[in-house]
Amino acid sequence: QMVAARRKEQIKAAKIGRYAALIMLNYPSSEISADNARLVEDIKEIIRRFSPETVYTHNPADKHKTHVNVVKSVVSALRQLPDFKPKEFFGCECWRDLDWLNDGDKIVFDLSGHKRLLRRLIQVHKSQIKGGKRYDLAIQGRRLANATFHRSHDTNTAQLASFGMDLTPLLEPGVDPKKFTEDKIDNFKNQLLL
Repeated sequence: QMVAARRKEQIKAAKIGRYAALIMLNYPSSEISADNARLVEDIKEIIRRFSPETVYTHNPADKHKTHVNVVKSVVSALRQLPDFKPKEFFGCECWRDLDWLNDGDKIVFDLSGHKRLLRRLIQVHKSQIKGGKRYDLAIQGRRLANATFHRSHDTNTAQLASFGMDLTPLLEPGVDPKKFTEDKIDNFKNQLLL
């Protein structure tokens, strides 16, 4: 029942957001891994089909194991496409926000002017919200907090903001996602004022 409800919610969100396409791969979390060759092939096929200039995924510092495995799978797929490289590749915040990133490591997505659309998109997911997790309020609060607290001495340049990290370096062979993320953490530690 939950799978059917989530499927309907995703279809409705795609219509509200006027998505060009919605592709549901139907993998359970237990099968999402960069070691799953079938999943990586499916991601490669989607990338080949659409040739996106910008790729958005979760970030490697996310708190949710499935989300981190998605990042690894997307990185693996992109690395296996030698004739394709997106112009931009971003890891976005979800289960762990990215306000801790140093400003030089942080991508700021200005979401001003999209408050109503963003609210409608998240409110579609009633199966998640009705279960006692007010994602709709939490996401709205995070985006407002990001816009307000991003710069300590400047007035807000955005009304709503989401943060991401540039994952383009992960497209190079040999760049380890764990080391990449640890470097971001080290950058944060090195700027602590203690």
